[in-house]
Amino acid sequence: MMPDTSSLGLPELQNFWQLWIAGMGSFYMVVISIEVGLRFSEWHATRGTPDARPLFPENGIVNFLTRTGYDLTLALPGTIAMFGLSMVAYNFSGWKIPLNWWTVPLYFLAGEFIHYFYHRLMHEVRLFWADHSVHHSATEFDYTTSLRFHLFEWIPKMIVMPVLALLGFHPLLTALFGIFVAFQLFCHTARFGTWGSWDKLGMSPTNHGIHHSRNPVYMDRNYGGGTVIFDRLFGTYASYDGERMVYGITHELKSTNLITVYFNEYTYLWRDYFAAPDWKTKLLVLFGRPGETFEAPEQTASVASTPLPVQGAAYGVAAE
Repeated sequence: MMPDTSSLGLPELQNFWQLWIAGMGSFYMVVISIEVGLRFSEWHATRGTPDARPLFPENGIVNFLTRTGYDLTLALPGTIAMFGLSMVAYNFSGWKIPLNWWTVPLYFLAGEFIHYFYHRLMHEVRLFWADHSVHHSATEFDYTTSLRFHLFEWIPKMIVMPVLALLGFHPLLTALFGIFVAFQLFCHTARFGTWGSWDKLGMSPTNHGIHHSRNPVYMDRNYGGGTVIFDRLFGTYASYDGERMVYGITHELKSTNLITVYFNEYTYLWRDYFAAPDWKTKLLVLFGRPGETFEAPEQTASVASTPLPVQGAAYGVAAE
């Protein structure tokens, strides 16, 4: 049930939330039906050929399992910790930004800001990337990929949200608007192609496909939730240039074992951490940019790996 928000300046938010859920539910059904229809068509057209396409995503089951694992373990305590710290910051702040029709654009941008910066943190801090790489390790890019959750995703959010709370943005509202602007299920598909002018502003399937690809021309780009406003502002936007996208992670992961999927990237992180020669290097391993920190010689690795490219949080080995 939606909490009472009348004291925040816009009682209609409850009705808006209900309409949003109803509308997005219908939208979900439409786009998922199209995705399923296209996949069925591909499967039917390629049956018995060397290029036969699977009817069900190869990563589909483990994608559902990662979401279930998150929901059953750290989802609730993580959310409590995130909102608890944010509410402390909000109550400490002397500023309060009410929600009314004049401040709706500010709250929209605040929600987008949260998504952009916590998402960027997860890609540019190696410790966070070890966790977030779970989401990127799928070698297919479809709707089930949006369910590929990782266990500690709330920690970078807990860093960013209190900052906005100190500026007077109510944590509940910034979180809700963050959900509004980061409605990304329909962005997780490689089947809808480019969207023309919308690609220049919104987080379209093409723009989010770029984000999931490992191609050097695309890596570390398009962190936004529902738009690419902050990507354009901070120089992390990339448009599709015609190069075929390749999905996955640099440290190749073909396993569908849930534990392996959760902790694959930690194998390399801890290998490098314990092999680092001094504490400064160890800290850089943990908090440096992926692909730019100390790496132990390959022969000490417990799992075969692919060399990292020069750029940061790199992804990809196989394309759908």
